Amino acid sequence: MAILVCITVLLVVIFVPFNLVLSPERRLIFVDDAGKPIAHAEVRRSWQQYSLGLSGEERIKTDSDGAVYFQTRSIKTRIIWLIVGAVREIRSVGIHAGFGSSDYIMIRINNQDVKSFYDGKGLENARVVIKR
Repeated sequence: MAILVCITVLLVVIFVPFNLVLSPERRLIFVDDAGKPIAHAEVRRSWQQYSLGLSGEERIKTDSDGAVYFQTRSIKTRIIWLIVGAVREIRSVGIHAGFGSSDYIMIRINNQDVKSFYDGKGLENARVVIKR
């Protein structure tokens, strides 16, 4: 009986759909080292989910206060698809395969790449100082 319950629970967990966050919501304010807002700079966010083979990108300009808002990017999936994708990645790439989600944010000022942030590192505060 206990084995039947375990198998049933396992099947439910593997096949029930859930929302997987590919890139979290971010509300950021970019300022220079003097504290002045960096207005009208292009901020690019890209995201990738390796097991599912998904990726995307969006570009937004900061407003006059240096602020930018990115909404949460998520997808409805099942654990079984993540497992199948992980196996596919291992077979394709080998030991360097990626399985999870990642996001990347880059700010461009005057058409020059200025600073990049990978998986939220450096974005712990909503106020981001960019040294010029």
